[in-house]
Amino acid sequence: MNDGARSRATGPLDALFNFSKQPKVFDRKTFEDLLVRFVVTTKQPFAIVKSTAFQELLDLVVMASTNSQVKLPSEVTLADKVYIVSL
Repeated sequence: MNDGARSRATGPLDALFNFSKQPKVFDRKTFEDLLVRFVVTTKQPFAIVKSTAFQELLDLVVMASTNSQVKLPSEVTLADKVYIVSL
C-alpha cells in the first residue's frame, strides 16, 4: 500500500545529480561528474569534449576569479547575441 511517501533509491547516478555545494578547489572527479551531468541533462553529444569552442570556453572560465562564480547570461541575451553575430 502506498501511503504517499516517496521512496528513493540511491546509486551512482543520484550522486551525479545531487551536488549541494560548489567545490572550493579544483577536483578532477567532481569536474568530470559535473561535465557528465551537463552533457546528460542538456542532451549534448559526448563529442562535445572535442569541440574547440567548448575548450576555449572552459579555458576562459579557468581565468575567472576562484572567489566568485561565473555569471551566465540569460537565454534572451544569448539569443540576441546569436542574432547579432549572424547579421
